[in-house]
Amino acid sequence: MNNGKSFSLKTMEDGMVLIHSDSTAVSDSMFLLFGGSISKRRFCYLKFFMRPVVAEMYQSLRRQLYELIQTKDVNAHES
Repeated sequence: MNNGKSFSLKTMEDGMVLIHSDSTAVSDSMFLLFGGSISKRRFCYLKFFMRPVVAEMYQSLRRQLYELIQTKDVNAHES
């Protein structure tokens, strides 16, 4: 079904899923690397399709990238 504002598709895990036109598909890895903070909400969940060690690697890379950006920013303001 596609009515211009939303469309539905069927997934093996969830059955029929309604997707709104303002939804954006973001890969698990990009979400972990560049996304905001993740908070638990009641009755909501995120499911990542990667091994935990890979998710931990992305989170470590994110911390390192953040530290590098902060260092560059401080150095730019000191110059």
